[in-house]
Amino acid sequence: MKKAFIFLIFGLFFQTVLFSPIICCLASANSAQELNKHWPTNEWKDITPKECGLNPTYFDQLTSTLENGTIPAYSIVIANTDGYILYEWNLVYFDENKTHKIYSVTKGIIGLLIGIAIDNGFIESVDVPISNYFNSSEWQNPDPRKEEITIRHLLTFTAGIEYDELSTPYSDPENDFNVWTSSSDWVQFALDLPMNADPGQQFTFCSAASHLLSAILYKATNKAPLDFANQYLFDPIGVNIGHWSTGSGGIHNGGNGITMTTRDMARIGYLVFNNGTWNETQIISEEWIKESTQPQFHDFFGYQWWILPEEEFGKGATYAAGAYTNKVILVLREYGFVISIIAEYGEGAIADCHKKLVTDYLIPATLPYNPESNTSDTTNASTLTTKTSDMNTSSFYALFILPGLWILVYFKKKRELI
Repeated sequence: MKKAFIFLIFGLFFQTVLFSPIICCLASANSAQELNKHWPTNEWKDITPKECGLNPTYFDQLTSTLENGTIPAYSIVIANTDGYILYEWNLVYFDENKTHKIYSVTKGIIGLLIGIAIDNGFIESVDVPISNYFNSSEWQNPDPRKEEITIRHLLTFTAGIEYDELSTPYSDPENDFNVWTSSSDWVQFALDLPMNADPGQQFTFCSAASHLLSAILYKATNKAPLDFANQYLFDPIGVNIGHWSTGSGGIHNGGNGITMTTRDMARIGYLVFNNGTWNETQIISEEWIKESTQPQFHDFFGYQWWILPEEEFGKGATYAAGAYTNKVILVLREYGFVISIIAEYGEGAIADCHKKLVTDYLIPATLPYNPESNTSDTTNASTLTTKTSDMNTSSFYALFILPGLWILVYFKKKRELI
C-alpha cells in the first residue's frame, strides 16, 4: 500500500513537471492586468495594449499604417472597457487639446439630449406630435400628414418630408442642405417643407429634421441646447466643447456645428458603452441607450445613431458619424473598444479606412497569442484559433484526464497489495 501511494505521488509530480509549461502558457496568453474601472471625468489614464491582454504587434502595425497614410487619419483615440486609453495617435501639429468640427456626429449628441429631456420629464415621450411645439397653422404646404409627425419620426429620419442632401455634393448651392441653411429661419423652413411620404414609411437622411429636435429641446426645457447639454451631459462626464454653432433664432444646430476634441468624443462613446451610466450616476437611461443603438425603422439606424453589421463588427456595434464618415464615435461592445476618429473623407455607411482599422488591426489584436514571444510576426486568425484549440485540448488532458488516470493506477496498485 505504501508502495502504491509513493507511485501516485511520483506520477502527479511527473505530470506537473511535464505539463506546467503548457499550463503557464495558457494562463499567460491574453492575460490582462486587473484594473479598477476609471471614469475620465477630469483626465484620461493610459494603459498599453499588452497590459489589456491585446497583441501589441497589431498596434505597432497600425502606427505604421497611419504614418504612411494608408488610413488617412488626423487623430485617433482608442479606449478600453475600463476607461483607459490604450492607443492614441495624432498627426503632426495635432494634439489631445485640439478641437475638431464633428459635423453630423452632432446628430448623435442631440439624440442623447432628447433622451435626457424625456428622462427628466421635460418631454413626455417620443410619440408626442411635433405640432405640440410649433403652430401648425403657420406651416406652408399644408398636409394632414404633417400633424402625424412625431419626435420619433424626427429621431429615425422617417418624417416623410421632401428633402435630399445626399444626391448632390455639399459644394453644390442647390443641395437641399445649403438651401435650408441659407434660409432666414431654419426652423420655419424645415416645417414648411412639403411631404412626399406618410410619417414612418420612408427613411430620408435629413439635417433639417435633427435641427427640429434641437428646437423642440429649446421649447421643452426653456434652455438653449448648449446650456441644457452642459448641465445634463457635458459637465457630468467632463466634456468641454470648443463651439456649437447656432442657426436663426439662436437655436443651436441640431444636425451639425459642434467642435470637440477626439478625447471628448471618446467620452461620449464611453458613456454609450456603459449604457448611460457614469461613475454610478445614470446620465441617460439605459432604456434610451438601448433604443438609440438598436434598429428602429431600418436595420442600420436607431435614434440618430447608426448600427453596424454584427458579422463584421460584433454584437451591439454602433456609431455616430459626420461628413462622409470622416468624424466618428465608434462603440464596439463585443470587442470592448471605444474609438473616436478624425480622418479624411470616406465613402459608404462606414468609411473603408475605419473598417480597415477595426477588421485588420483591432479585432485581430483580441485573438489569443503568447505575450512572452519575442517574434514580431503576426499570425492569421484561423491559425491562431487552431493553436488555441490545440492548447485547450492539451490543457484538458493535463488538468483533468491525466490526474484521473494516475488515481485509477493508484487504486489498482493498492488492490494488488491488499
